[in-house]
Amino acid sequence: MTSDVAYLFDIDGTLTPSRQAMDEKFRQKFMQFQMQNTTYLVTGSDCGKTLNQVGFQCIFLAKLTFHCCGNEVRDKGKVVFRNEWAPSTEVIEYLSKLLERSKFPPASRTSNFIEYREGSINFSIVGRNANKDERQCYIEFDKKNGDRIRIAEIMRQEFPELTVQVGGETGLDIMPLGFDKSQVLSYIHEKKLVFFGDAIFPYGNDYSIATMIEKNPHNKVFSVRGWKDVDALLFSGEND
Repeated sequence: MTSDVAYLFDIDGTLTPSRQAMDEKFRQKFMQFQMQNTTYLVTGSDCGKTLNQVGFQCIFLAKLTFHCCGNEVRDKGKVVFRNEWAPSTEVIEYLSKLLERSKFPPASRTSNFIEYREGSINFSIVGRNANKDERQCYIEFDKKNGDRIRIAEIMRQEFPELTVQVGGETGLDIMPLGFDKSQVLSYIHEKKLVFFGDAIFPYGNDYSIATMIEKNPHNKVFSVRGWKDVDALLFSGEND
């Protein structure tokens, strides 16, 4: 095992298709990689969704797993830290107003627009209960209109004490300022870090951690479009 190098991975859209399970052939290769290297999983999702997407073995082989943007930390599945923050009534009411004012067609929306997670919430205009076709409808709307970035900008102006970031394909991760993915770096002590994420852009939920990691010239950050990019990078020697 290479003890002085740590590999950090976002999950949704990086190791797996959005909200889907890991490709099985890739998962087998990835677990072999984990056995030989120090790895950390850093996701915006909760532990249950992580388990469904990558399976227990990938979680067990990681040195630590960071859920809900690092607001819950687990060691081999056991909780070692949990942020108990919950949004104010004012925040929830304001999100409800944004939902009402959204130009995304009401007939295309589903339900579960605000999902409570450990130390954070996820806000989705189309709703967390949307099926694949309903999600795709919003994805196309968002790409055309920049809907989530617009909402993030409005929320940051209205609630400067909050971090608001684009997460996954349809949602926004909302948490206290500074309690984004970059907070996980306080748990990681290897000399060199290599990070893989798909949302490394302003307002993306991988942006803050990638920016922090890149401050050290010995570290590397890879912006990927999905697990096939990670597969090529990990097993072609480009991350050395």
